[in-house]
Amino acid sequence: MNKGTILFFALSVIGIVLGYLLSHAYSFQICGVTLFCSDLMTKGHALFYGTQALAAVFLLLLLVPRAWGVWKKFAIWYVPLTAVYFAIYKNEGFFSVPEEQVYKFLSLLYFLISLSIILVVTFRHRKAS
Repeated sequence: MNKGTILFFALSVIGIVLGYLLSHAYSFQICGVTLFCSDLMTKGHALFYGTQALAAVFLLLLLVPRAWGVWKKFAIWYVPLTAVYFAIYKNEGFFSVPEEQVYKFLSLLYFLISLSIILVVTFRHRKAS
């Protein structure tokens, strides 16, 4: 599974760069001051933070490949659901949370859960050895 992990890590790094470019669309003059550009920058933040968490996890999985199967059972549900949530979340209403904070929180939550899964698999494997 190392080839797949390397590929996913590389795609995550590309996502980080693309997310950074999109989240700074005004600075890089990708688009002007429009509502579309503002939405593009918001989605760029989602891509930027989400792919940072993915890249960190894939890097850990390169170091602990035996955790891939267990981690995949979690990620196959979390990643698509979070991606849909990132796509539809709007900061509206009195008690709403800014989009960037939601993206940071859910990405950090994904990383911490993934890290916990990888650590549990690692310790169980060492205990069994």
